[in-house]
Amino acid sequence: MKVSYPPVQTIYSPERGDCQELALFRRLSICMVRFRDVSIRRKLLLINVLTTGVALLMASSAFITYERLRFQEDVSRQLTTIANVIAASAGPALTAHDPAAGESVLRALATEPRILAACLDSADGGTLVCQGKSGMRADDGDLLLSRPILERGHKRGVIWIRFDSRVSFEALRHDMEMVSLAAAVCFIIAILLSSKLQKTISGPVLRLAVTAKEVALARNYELRAEKHGQDELGALVDSFNEMLAQLGEHAAELRAIYDSAIHAIVTVTEDGAVTSWNRGAENIFGFPEAVALGQQFTCFLAEASRPACTAELEPAQQSEGRLLELSGLRKDGTEFPVGATITRWNSTKGKFCTIFMRDASERHVLEAQLAQAQKLESIGQLAAGVAHEINTPIQYVGDNTRFLEESFQNLDRVLTSYDRLTRAAEGAGVLENEVQQVRTAAEEADLEYLHDEIPRAIRQSEEGVERVATIVKAMKEFSHPGSGEMKAIDLNHAIESTLTVSRNEWKYVADAVTEFDPQLPVVRCLPGEFNQVILNLVVNAAHAIADVKMRGTTKGRITVSTHRDGDWAEIRIRDTGTGIPEAVRSRIFTPFFTTKEVGRGTGQGLAIAHTVIVKKHGGTLEFETEEGKGTAFIIRMPIAGVPPVQS
Repeated sequence: MKVSYPPVQTIYSPERGDCQELALFRRLSICMVRFRDVSIRRKLLLINVLTTGVALLMASSAFITYERLRFQEDVSRQLTTIANVIAASAGPALTAHDPAAGESVLRALATEPRILAACLDSADGGTLVCQGKSGMRADDGDLLLSRPILERGHKRGVIWIRFDSRVSFEALRHDMEMVSLAAAVCFIIAILLSSKLQKTISGPVLRLAVTAKEVALARNYELRAEKHGQDELGALVDSFNEMLAQLGEHAAELRAIYDSAIHAIVTVTEDGAVTSWNRGAENIFGFPEAVALGQQFTCFLAEASRPACTAELEPAQQSEGRLLELSGLRKDGTEFPVGATITRWNSTKGKFCTIFMRDASERHVLEAQLAQAQKLESIGQLAAGVAHEINTPIQYVGDNTRFLEESFQNLDRVLTSYDRLTRAAEGAGVLENEVQQVRTAAEEADLEYLHDEIPRAIRQSEEGVERVATIVKAMKEFSHPGSGEMKAIDLNHAIESTLTVSRNEWKYVADAVTEFDPQLPVVRCLPGEFNQVILNLVVNAAHAIADVKMRGTTKGRITVSTHRDGDWAEIRIRDTGTGIPEAVRSRIFTPFFTTKEVGRGTGQGLAIAHTVIVKKHGGTLEFETEEGKGTAFIIRMPIAGVPPVQS
């Protein structure tokens, strides 16, 4: 199937004669574009120059045209007057056909230098007389004037005059040159005045442009343009300053919102250079905005987190809103966990990424505390069950041991009576065989030994049962810390129970010594969490002493003391361990920081203890240490207690 197309309409064709018009239009367009890009100072100068030039040109043209017309009118008037005079004098000569008289008449024209030639023609067309060069043949610039000669109404002839206009034109040209010179001088003066006067307009505009550029570069909305008058430029300056004030208020509001965020908000380029750094970032990382701007964002991350962050900032990466677990670097060089979310956006300046970050240390501590609490809860439930199961049979053992003690005392009295009876029978000499059998049985049973050892064994059994009962009671108290509300407890008793439960941790490496203040009143606290703090510090002390004991020294000592200091209760836990190295003293309360080998510590014990004492009880947890001699942790808690901090 053949498809037919509509005819193509010719918009432009060279044959139509539009080439010159198109080229002219193109040149005009180029000139307009160039004129649009010229500075306002040059535009004003050019406009003034063109306006003045056109005005002077038009004035000069009008003046020259007027002078030319006036010149022609004067020449015509002069020639007409001369022709009329000659015609009045030449009438008799033409009537008489007297060439000599005609020549005499024409000789009067010799005094006029602009008259080149003159002729008198008779009425029949013949020439009576001619005077001058070349006759009536006119050259360029000559004027021919003819006037009829009348006498009583009859035409007697014609007078021809050839006039040299070049002499008059020289005067006209001189006048035109003077006018042109005056116009040029006026034009130059106009240019000089325009170059000076245009500054009254271009100056404020240029200063306004400079102020706008400074505001754009420095983002300082406190700058203001200077006003120089009450004209339209003054109104423009007022509007510009008002706009700056509104922008400043808006920027201040945005910055206040930006800085009020407790989390870090950092904007980086696609190359990773920091362009904005809010107050939350300053608080988290410790670096001021002036230091962070322009730096690579990865410089503020730990070495292990930099590849992951760099990969996430790649332009080809399309995942947004995904939570990244990174490790940040504080100003002091310590690492801390960071949760980061990255969003991407574009502007006329390029591609950017905004990173929202929060310090995850507290969250990790809370997670560790939750895991520890769940673990302790499970262990507590198990310990409570075990304690309950042990408590019942141990009561049987205790009761039976006490029964045996009482029964043996009765049996001992009977055996003593039997011994006296046997001695009496021996002294009387009766029942010798029976007495001998009793003596033999007593010797075989070692009755004297049993008499001494059985009471001792019963006493040791009672002590063991009492020890087991004490441990069971401590386990039950430790595994049932009560609710999450504060209540008044006896710190001495709580510490003693914790030492009992943790005895297996320290009994092989140290001796525990308590120096309790009997006058210490009850203290409001969270019992379970306080017990956990004491347990963590005692276990840490045992581990520190174990490191010393591995070198072959004797058992160490853990001293736990309490005393009252005004409205505060102070607990000191001192060990004779290795002490804390000076290089790590500033980091011992940092979550997940530990100097112990893998599997021996998680780095959470001291961090949890610090959180419990400082944040939940409003107290303090400090330490005194000396390398090679040991460490003392000092806990200070308000006796009246404080409400627990909600996690």
